[in-house]
Amino acid sequence: MRLRAAIDAYLEFVEGRSDTRKTWLRARGVLSRFYQVAGNKLLDNLTPFDVSAYLAECRRLGNKKSTRDTNVKLLSGYWKWCQESEITERRSPIRSIHRLTGVTHRPPRTLTETEQARLLLACESYAKPFERARVRAVVTIALCCGMRRGEIAGLRLVDYEQEKHQFRVLGKGSKLRIQPIPEVAIPAIETLVVVVKEKGFDRLVCTNTGRQVGEGSLHAMWSRLLRKAGVPHVPFHSCRHTYAIRFFEGGHNLKVIQALLGHASLKTTEVYLQGLDVEQAKIDAVKREFAK
Repeated sequence: MRLRAAIDAYLEFVEGRSDTRKTWLRARGVLSRFYQVAGNKLLDNLTPFDVSAYLAECRRLGNKKSTRDTNVKLLSGYWKWCQESEITERRSPIRSIHRLTGVTHRPPRTLTETEQARLLLACESYAKPFERARVRAVVTIALCCGMRRGEIAGLRLVDYEQEKHQFRVLGKGSKLRIQPIPEVAIPAIETLVVVVKEKGFDRLVCTNTGRQVGEGSLHAMWSRLLRKAGVPHVPFHSCRHTYAIRFFEGGHNLKVIQALLGHASLKTTEVYLQGLDVEQAKIDAVKREFAK
């Protein structure tokens, strides 16, 4: 199969499984640019030099290194899908691209306990009660439940099962999962529930008019909160990485962490633990077990 036909098939697959149009647009943008650079070759004729030429074009267009790294990951996912769909059996030309371009992947940034405390304290600086309750609940859910930004933005009141202390979460690929809520997070969530019910809204995380808060609005809210707390800029997704590492250091196995995060693949969960001192974590886990 030629590149153009394989890209069209993959985009159709992404559109069918993705819960946001942004994911599809991102994939289309990266693959369309790759097609323009590589041409309509047979998949089996693509080489690492085609990928290298694509990344050179990205540099020419002013893309940051982090963006280029993300693009390589997307291309890798595309090629893996082609292999799983039996479109090609050839080894991915992206696998050796780091030797040609120096692409590296930094360990994910996590939040220290001090930074988490400063963020939660900064939530109290908001003057309006509704905004204060909303910001506090969003940050608490992100840190204590490890949910994605889009999952938090999509929460409705009916998704909160008060007696069971859990959320029903619609994750990637429209997959439903149960997300347990720790006791420490309940007060912030309950406060927001009361405020939202008083206003007659059906969404848990919503605007002042009851509409769903967009992911862009959550990003802006997060950036403002970081400045208020005096915490160096980190992406909102760092809360999710922090959540994963907390459970790993607590002695839980990867399958449990995978289920909590809603990952389809265990390999994705392993990425969240990059940069972690695994040897020390093993020692700590053994000490905890035999101290019981």
